[in-house]
Amino acid sequence: EIAFFFTETGRFLRAKIEAGKAAQLLGASAPLLEKVTADRPESRLPLLESIRALRPKRYEDLQRRYYPVMIPLAGGEFWMGCDSTVDNCNDDEQPRHRVRLSAFALAETETSFWQYNLYLEFSGKNIFKDHPAVGWGFQGDNPAVNVTWYDALVYANWLSDRFGLQPVYTIDSIGRSQIEGWQVSLDTTATGFRLPTEAEWEYAARGGPDQRPYIYAGADRDSLDAVAWWRENSNSRTQAVRVKKPNTAGLYDMTGNVWEWCWDRYSDDYYAACAARDIRQNPYGPNSGTGWLRGGSWVNDDFYSRLSYRSRNDPL
Repeated sequence: EIAFFFTETGRFLRAKIEAGKAAQLLGASAPLLEKVTADRPESRLPLLESIRALRPKRYEDLQRRYYPVMIPLAGGEFWMGCDSTVDNCNDDEQPRHRVRLSAFALAETETSFWQYNLYLEFSGKNIFKDHPAVGWGFQGDNPAVNVTWYDALVYANWLSDRFGLQPVYTIDSIGRSQIEGWQVSLDTTATGFRLPTEAEWEYAARGGPDQRPYIYAGADRDSLDAVAWWRENSNSRTQAVRVKKPNTAGLYDMTGNVWEWCWDRYSDDYYAACAARDIRQNPYGPNSGTGWLRGGSWVNDDFYSRLSYRSRNDPL
């Protein structure tokens, strides 16, 4: 694991002593270590192959720990929003409307600290400095917190780079802080990692192609505890991912634990505009405004945990 972590964060160059220890563990040669650089992601591949060859099963386990496991979801149609005959509805959850989505994939769990800290280490950041208020939920398997919408986009582009995929986002942050606002554009044809749209999130939370008439992700009102960490069972903190039951799509913690960012931005009349059409195809939402979060969290009650509930916040 030391060798894997140092390779994936570029610390073989930034920390010669630690690299030497890892090389001893691997029996790796000095010329092989010289090929590993922090600024050329593909150059780490020879050493990764050595790690894989040494202990294949352990290597696969580390891949699942430090990178998202993606669950493919077939495309389909579904009713998005709140049905007042089933549940109470806020105004911004209505009107209910029909959406058609193409196939996509979503991470099996919320991004964990194992995963996000790999990116922070690669970027030369200190997780304790950048996330000073997370002592109540800092274990590696817990979901990452204090991650802004902008942070999430940068992380997605980093993942794309690691896997040799085309980045989805073009981010202009030169001379501006997140508070001042970054300029972001989306390439819908790119192959890389990205945030789900609101429609994709809700479709996945409802089970993807295996839709069920649930109030929560994989559960009805009387069984929220089985699928979610929420106010009544969380012990006032986040909890490890992949502990509660998954929904019918095999996705964990879509309800509860932490709020999850979506790509879409806020608009007063967005749902009404969607409902004005017979069916909306792959909607991406407005391009500016506050961002939408979904799923509820450890601190929220059951009303905020509903699949159609929408919360919005500034992207920073």
